[in-house]
Amino acid sequence: MAKVKWFMDYLQGIQDAIPQIKRNRLVIDKSQLTNYLNNHSSADNFLLIGVLPDFSGKGANADTLKLVNTTEIMVLKKTTYSEHNYEEFYQIFEDTLITTDAILSKLLADSLSCSELRFLNTQSIQIQPVWNESECNGWKLMFSFDMFV
Repeated sequence: MAKVKWFMDYLQGIQDAIPQIKRNRLVIDKSQLTNYLNNHSSADNFLLIGVLPDFSGKGANADTLKLVNTTEIMVLKKTTYSEHNYEEFYQIFEDTLITTDAILSKLLADSLSCSELRFLNTQSIQIQPVWNESECNGWKLMFSFDMFV
């Protein structure tokens, strides 16, 4: 299967499995992300964003070559700051972190059964907050996995 198509299908599978996610999009870079988020409506919260992976080679020779895929998945909520007090603002991070944790659980479970994720590098997993990215807040889950060419 083509790698980009597989990742798009995987994002859809996450959305299908986690009811809090209302939409998903695959983006290439920050400018595309910004353009998309500027047009995102708060009625479509939570938003799942996948960043097209970077690929780098790994292996001693052509027979053992694998591609290391480095990517991130974001869970974002469009936020109108005037509508939220201090506690409500941080509740956005709590709510989106719960959804991010569910994605991480799915990712780990899928690494045991999904051929594309079977070489998930668990030491690469990082979760970082996203603040005021085009009026969206939430978390990004960064990870890498190896894939045969």
